[in-house]
Amino acid sequence: LEAIAIGRDALEQLGVKLPTETDETKIGKALQNLASQLQGRRIEELVDLPMMTDATTQAAIQLLGTLFPPVFLGMPGLLPVLSSRMVSLSIEFGNAPASTVGYAIHGMVLCAFLGDVETGYSFGKLAMNVLNRFNVRELNATIPAFFGSFIQHHQEPIRATIPTLKGSYTAAIETGNFLQSGYSILNYLESNLFGGVEL
Repeated sequence: LEAIAIGRDALEQLGVKLPTETDETKIGKALQNLASQLQGRRIEELVDLPMMTDATTQAAIQLLGTLFPPVFLGMPGLLPVLSSRMVSLSIEFGNAPASTVGYAIHGMVLCAFLGDVETGYSFGKLAMNVLNRFNVRELNATIPAFFGSFIQHHQEPIRATIPTLKGSYTAAIETGNFLQSGYSILNYLESNLFGGVEL
């Protein structure tokens, strides 16, 4: 909670407000604002947004992505607001490497919390496609881990997640991100187990 409070203060200095508490009204408003921005657009088309050039917005979206772990653990009700804000900033200012994190988190929120698996899967695929455009080494582990762990199995067979998560594990080892490598190998083994692979 302390990390969220510090992040909220820093975001406010960057012109982005994050609520101190969440309720259905705030979540609904954030999702509705995003739906208005998306009106008339197909999710997969967001891959072609221009590059984000505004340094303040780049800092804000990166900080929002960094807040995912403390929000997930300390205030999970804030996740739809966090992900909606990240996607909204990308639509308004263009894509940045951190946009991939926002798209992936939003895909996870839609699939796991709001039950909209088709739209969530579309955001997950968008995250992977934008990642391919930027090819940021540090995110080559994180985004496939999000996709393989929280999104992919909602629309594809569980065995399809195995190469995704193995790739995430390998990328995490190569970049020294041992925490992510642990999460990825755990989810990889679970996919093997639940996919009926002989262990």
